[in-house]
Amino acid sequence: MNKGGPMKQHETMVALVVSTGHVTEQEAQTFSNADAIHELNIGLFVGEYGWLMHVGERGDPIPRGLSEGLMGVIEYAWNEDLQWVRFDNDGQILPGIKTYDW
Repeated sequence: MNKGGPMKQHETMVALVVSTGHVTEQEAQTFSNADAIHELNIGLFVGEYGWLMHVGERGDPIPRGLSEGLMGVIEYAWNEDLQWVRFDNDGQILPGIKTYDW
């Protein structure tokens, strides 16, 4: 609790929120498997309705073999200088980026 002293600055996080439809069914299954997530070596947090993924900055290593839709979302986040993406069942579809019906 602040007792009249100067306010402390806290780090905040901003995430791009997009539809889970931008990932393939296979990627969705992988993201829901703790062992598979570990093998991918990415920061991924699983929630009830999707995932929160750390995509880092342009030039950071990313796993090979990601779908066109997922790579499109990552590129979009990088272009917006965002390092986090939240994939949500009710998230928006990004125009021009591939989606998958599963």
